[in-house]
Amino acid sequence: MKLVKNNTPILASCNIDSASLKSYSTSDGLVVAKVGVTATFRLGCSADTVPPQLHAESDDGRYLVVATSSKNKEMREVSFVEDLNKSKSRWIEIKIYDDATYQKLLQARESGSSESYYKPLKVISHSHYGVSGGPILKMESVAALGLVCAFFFAHSLRSKIVNYKG
Repeated sequence: MKLVKNNTPILASCNIDSASLKSYSTSDGLVVAKVGVTATFRLGCSADTVPPQLHAESDDGRYLVVATSSKNKEMREVSFVEDLNKSKSRWIEIKIYDDATYQKLLQARESGSSESYYKPLKVISHSHYGVSGGPILKMESVAALGLVCAFFFAHSLRSKIVNYKG
């Protein structure tokens, strides 16, 4: 871990603002092939501190890139995509680590030792409600059923007219 003035750790003057956490995920599965999840948070650092390199992991162990927002240098964004069949209704957790802790976590995984010592700086929880596949009956099915009903109605009415002996 890097040290700045007076041997204080970098993260002592940086924190993740929990009040500014925002997350978003798509819920419409009609026009997309994958579901996107985005989480945005504010990393507040004092003026004389260089912001640390951050890493993220999803709850299923995938590495996620933490990017600096192009609009605001204090904002960080984490985003990833999932297949439609995997995007069930669930809580998604994104763990944010600083560089030193993440490197030690990776070393612990490689050596097979316990990972419980290396805690994330922040865990972002996002409730994903699943993906809507649209209405149960598609419009094409309703139209086809309507055409079949119209054909049988017209055919039975024609039979009545032809067989009328009035």
